[in-house]
Amino acid sequence: MSDADYLKCSCQKCGGHIEFPPDGTGELIDCPHCGEQTILVSTPEKIPDKSGKKFAISAGLVLLALIFVTAGVILYGSMVPKPTVLAQTATPQTITNAVKTNSFTELNDFKISNIALKKSEDGGLVYAVGTVKNDTTRQRFGVKIELALLDEQDDKIGSASDYIADLEPQGEWQFKALLTELKAVNAKLANIEEQK
Repeated sequence: MSDADYLKCSCQKCGGHIEFPPDGTGELIDCPHCGEQTILVSTPEKIPDKSGKKFAISAGLVLLALIFVTAGVILYGSMVPKPTVLAQTATPQTITNAVKTNSFTELNDFKISNIALKKSEDGGLVYAVGTVKNDTTRQRFGVKIELALLDEQDDKIGSASDYIADLEPQGEWQFKALLTELKAVNAKLANIEEQK
């Protein structure tokens, strides 16, 4: 009988290779490798490759580690605060009936200082701040200041406002308007008036 006429199977105990003639199928024999009893089967069994399994586990662990590292880098990058460019002062917008004197703009009998953008102490919010002076001898009620928020190209991208219930004659008010547009780098006076 040639080698092609023999069947091959593995020992059920140790996995050793066994060759046998086709008429030996189903017989119980002692394994030539380990001496334990095994049955000769006619269909060859696939011998597990333990080195391939170890490689697959190692590759899986490396891939999992890379996923965690990448996720960590992305998470860290999203938590690092982005630098915010703020304008120190803003030049007042040209408004009808507005006159600029020294560092104040006059409008509707109010004097408005230059406007600056400042971060809050906790660094989370940005405000447009300045001073409004009641330049009359009468009390002013419901004073509202409106500001135009500008981007780096000096285009209007939003607005902000602040309000005070009353302002004494010749009194000053330190306004603080919350910026709603994070891309704003400048703020200019749009309007100030007494609410009626």
